[in-house]
Amino acid sequence: MTQNEALKNLDYIKSVAQSGENAPLIGGRYGLFWGILLCVTFLAHWFVGSGHAGIDPNFVGVVWMAYGVCAAIGSVVLGMSMKGTTNNAAAQKVERHIWSSFGFALFALFIGILLNILIGQGSPSMFDLVVPFAFAGYGMAYLTTAAFGNHARLRLPGYGSILAAAIAMALYGRIELYLFAAIAIILVIVLPAVKSLKLEREHA
Repeated sequence: MTQNEALKNLDYIKSVAQSGENAPLIGGRYGLFWGILLCVTFLAHWFVGSGHAGIDPNFVGVVWMAYGVCAAIGSVVLGMSMKGTTNNAAAQKVERHIWSSFGFALFALFIGILLNILIGQGSPSMFDLVVPFAFAGYGMAYLTTAAFGNHARLRLPGYGSILAAAIAMALYGRIELYLFAAIAIILVIVLPAVKSLKLEREHA
């Protein structure tokens, strides 16, 4: 291999690396779906749980059953829409794996609380713990993804999510927790997701 060929190969490798660094994140549609679904669910929980709906506050369980059905259907549809989408850039891989890991961790917490209640030692109010845990997870996911590639814009929602986690923990046990969560979700999930979708389409 001549020196010129070696330099050309290095230039090619550099261009590929830079392309990956500048590749847009592709989780915007997921963020938009989950953000809107959670916002509506949190608002419904607050509306029913606070008594403003004029029905038994215990019906918040029905709200979350509806959430589960919508989440299941939405996940299938989103999965189908992502077929054929390339996500091999470093930041894209980090985004995919960290959000998947966070989802498993959140599910584990939910199961743990459910088992604690079934054993007879816990109360349904323990589910409030999921909210600050979720916001803390959002923050870690954003800040980790922001460290890869040109995605510094995620730092703001990352730190915002951590701040939301602190406020949510302070509101633990109060129905206002869910009203706050609905508003915070718009700021730290929905708006960043809209931005990601815009960048993804511009890059297409």
